Amino acid sequence: MTATATYVKKVYVGATTSGTFEEIPANSASLNIGTEIFDDTNFANNAGYRTRVYTLADTSATLEGFWVESGAAQAIIRNAQINRTTVFFKYLPNGVVGEGLKIEMLVESFNQSGDVGGVETLSVSLQGTAAPTADNV
Repeated sequence: MTATATYVKKVYVGATTSGTFEEIPANSASLNIGTEIFDDTNFANNAGYRTRVYTLADTSATLEGFWVESGAAQAIIRNAQINRTTVFFKYLPNGVVGEGLKIEMLVESFNQSGDVGGVETLSVSLQGTAAPTADNV
């Protein structure tokens, strides 16, 4: 028997943490959470093994999709890039509010491309400025 699961991932963006959030019409989205690890080996007390500790954590996100001329979410992201302000990004892997994460982020890049007379695509890269919090709104 093959296990199947249907998830309707949703990603949202808002200009403030408690304001209105607009759904981003993305074809693909990823959220990355990582932590740097520091080698703090003490050769006197390590029994021949390295020891490590966590240092700084980091978050980033990427989005790919089609540019939408009247897209409110895309306008929030583009304006934040131009004005050098933060956005609040919600990542809901199964589309259910309360089961994802919300992160304050900077817009690293907002790229549009396409052929003349063709479809315009959008690629966005975000970098976190704070720890993720539970999405409960």
